[in-house]
Amino acid sequence: RPGRAPCRYAQVAVKAAQIAVKAYMASRNAFLACLEEEGRVAGEEEAVEAKAARIASHNAAVDEQTDVATRFNAALQAFKTRN
Repeated sequence: RPGRAPCRYAQVAVKAAQIAVKAYMASRNAFLACLEEEGRVAGEEEAVEAKAARIASHNAAVDEQTDVATRFNAALQAFKTRN
């Protein structure tokens, strides 16, 4: 659609998705901060199994955030290319 304005509905949908992704990222960052605090509080007393579970949860959350960001950025790039 070169030379034509982007569809208003599509612009609103992209903005809504952006807001949702930002809120998701903020909630996951809060979760990661909680995990860090748990580790700090546990200190050297933390059981090996508990530490491993906490680290696994942290890594899974970061991987999930990366996946969401990658998919959103790809969709945004596709939108920009089309519009």
